[in-house]
Amino acid sequence: MRLFAPPTHARARARLPRPLRPPRIGPPAGRPRACYAVTLIEDAYTLWAKLKAERGQSDWNPELDEEFEDGQGNVMNRKTYADLARQGLLD
Repeated sequence: MRLFAPPTHARARARLPRPLRPPRIGPPAGRPRACYAVTLIEDAYTLWAKLKAERGQSDWNPELDEEFEDGQGNVMNRKTYADLARQGLLD
């Protein structure tokens, strides 16, 4: 008489249903301490404005954020595109 144990190899384990896990909810990885007391949407907006002011980042800077594409499909910012166009290196 032969007794069979439950399969333990990887293929058999792959067929077993996996437990469902809820998505991870918590503060962002970069600044976790700043987000601990945020419970309201208004608090989140004020915190975002404060963090943006600390970094000195504006919403849109055309010199840095605007992108151009040349004839070959290369993507670059406005300053690089203007420099290459001035030198006559673009197609």
